[in-house]
Amino acid sequence: LLPRVRAQRRVQHETTHRTADGRLVPVEISASVFQHGGRWYNLAVARDISERREVERALRASEEAYRTLVDNTPDMIIRWDRSLKRLLVNNGFLRMLGQSREAILAGRYGEGHPADNLPALAETRRAIERVFALGESEVLDTAFVTTEGKSIMHIRLVPERDAAGEVTTVLGIGRDITPLRESERQLRSLMEHSPDIILR
Repeated sequence: LLPRVRAQRRVQHETTHRTADGRLVPVEISASVFQHGGRWYNLAVARDISERREVERALRASEEAYRTLVDNTPDMIIRWDRSLKRLLVNNGFLRMLGQSREAILAGRYGEGHPADNLPALAETRRAIERVFALGESEVLDTAFVTTEGKSIMHIRLVPERDAAGEVTTVLGIGRDITPLRESERQLRSLMEHSPDIILR
């Protein structure tokens, strides 16, 4: 470490030290050289970073749990920034478009969708822009063409804020409600064409 300090003047290094009671603890060493009174001195400060490592470990575990939840939910999840660039998509969204994550994240709003989706994309875009402008959630049902064919999507758009309260991203959660709508249609058809008298 000393040759590096003399070459770079200031170096940070993480290692492990043994305490007086025999425990091994992670430490961060900040080493530097300086000149005083015509003489050169080496200075090294060691700091116990056990707490920081524990926070980092907890954060990684939380992020892993979040990714597991997002990627295994049947709903479609996507996050946009203010330029409508896609920042996050889950496996449900990838299945909907039948494209790779890399291709989806490399594009911007609407890219990768079939042309039949243009009216739905325009409607959804206006809703996303309102969420950015007003900071309030929006809900809409709209028709999309997916790898499964034409589907009715129930979409919830949620504002995400930074520490200052500014809306920086919008999270979209989409659910295919086509089977529900088809059940409702069949029930209405049954009610309308039934020879029986039905009262509520």
